[in-house]
Amino acid sequence: MIRKLPKAAVKLWIGAKVRDFNVGVQAAMQPISYEVALAAETVRAAAEVNARIVLTVYAPQLGETNRGKITLKLKQSDPRQPI
Repeated sequence: MIRKLPKAAVKLWIGAKVRDFNVGVQAAMQPISYEVALAAETVRAAAEVNARIVLTVYAPQLGETNRGKITLKLKQSDPRQPI
């Protein structure tokens, strides 16, 4: 990807203090865990251009406030399952 950039853009990449490919994930209350797998080829390609792969996990979105208390919006499909 970087190699295909115009020369001016490649110079900016080379001069950058931080070279990150950032993957953002919006967390939720369910499921309890979630895997994000990167192929070896992806990791290798980032390393070849001296870049990091950064995983940013965003907290579950908060619901509206109720008398100063913050509640979480939960979507539950099966009422028998614990929260």
